[in-house]
Amino acid sequence: MQERIIVVDDCVTSCALLDHMLSQAGYEVVCTSNGEEALAEIKKGPYRFVITDIAMPVMDGYVLIRKMAEMHGNRPAVIVVSEKGAPIIETALELAKVHGLDFLGALAKPISRAELLLLLGQTIAPHLGQNSPLKDLLAEEVFSVELLENSLTPVFQPTINCVDGSIYGVECLSRWKTTFGGLVGPDIFLPIAARHGFSPFVTKSILSLALSALSGWHKQEITVNMSVNVSPNDICSLDFADAVAEILEQHKVQPEFLTLELTETDIIDDAATALEVLGRLRLMGVGLSLDDFGAGVDPLLRLKTMPFTELKTDRPFVRDAAGANKSSVILDNTIKLAQRLGLTVTCEGVENTRQWDLTRQLGADRAQGYLIARPMSGNDFLHWAKNWRPRRFIDSGNG
Repeated sequence: MQERIIVVDDCVTSCALLDHMLSQAGYEVVCTSNGEEALAEIKKGPYRFVITDIAMPVMDGYVLIRKMAEMHGNRPAVIVVSEKGAPIIETALELAKVHGLDFLGALAKPISRAELLLLLGQTIAPHLGQNSPLKDLLAEEVFSVELLENSLTPVFQPTINCVDGSIYGVECLSRWKTTFGGLVGPDIFLPIAARHGFSPFVTKSILSLALSALSGWHKQEITVNMSVNVSPNDICSLDFADAVAEILEQHKVQPEFLTLELTETDIIDDAATALEVLGRLRLMGVGLSLDDFGAGVDPLLRLKTMPFTELKTDRPFVRDAAGANKSSVILDNTIKLAQRLGLTVTCEGVENTRQWDLTRQLGADRAQGYLIARPMSGNDFLHWAKNWRPRRFIDSGNG
């Protein structure tokens, strides 16, 4: 049975081009000219993918993303196409993630067939045969050290202290700018990079880029902390702690300004090696954060056995906790548990004043989310930090 794709674009030429590319690749394609037409077609479903422009009449791509998120049942994965530049694309990526949609990536116009198939292949690649042309395409376009080295780019999302609103630090988020101008988020390219053995290279490259930015900020008296995500493959490698030490020394950053984040849902195959590596990182002075706490099968076991210094709450608990409900009770007890264990607590996903007020009332140490700031480039963060007014944010609740 053919996979079904709906294309949403008011440009007749773009629609025709996508229709031709996708039909040749074996997909069943339906073209629509705006979000309203697309929603009506999606309801007839099912569709596996939606490829949508952002700037359109009647209903633009941002509204379409929100409307899709409000739908019940099967929701197609999203690819964005745009000629409006990186900020427009980045906003679409973050918007889709906030709404819980499966966002595969973004394409710059004019659209490349190779990149289009690459993004569509992320979901189905694991089921393809080893000699599949799409497998070859993925290997050629993604898993080249030369391409990754020149295409990985960091963005930074600030974290503030709940007591006084002062800036604590930033979380570094990785992005991949493809050779054709598209933007791919970490949820897409990191799992595939891991399957092909590129995780260590990606982590070390992003860590180096992050600490380079941090060093520059420190020289301009923006003294903040940097958080960087790591994978189980990283902490299960005996040379990882030495690699971190070398990168810190290279950029003249003290270990105390670096926190490495490990997501709770990550599966650690070699617990002994992971414990040794995490222990060595703590001896160096590097902080360790357990991200998405509460999303895994046995979160308490990791808190008991591994030397974490910080706990980051899972976003849904913050999102749903602004009321007398189970999420509020879980969030309250999570914060109390962490603090009794001597850990600091960061609440992620703070998107409105009710969530910010609750985060402070429950005694969390730090907060991160769109109410405070969206992910931004290093230069934009420097400007943001110099203009941040903690007192005004606390008084108004909207920065």
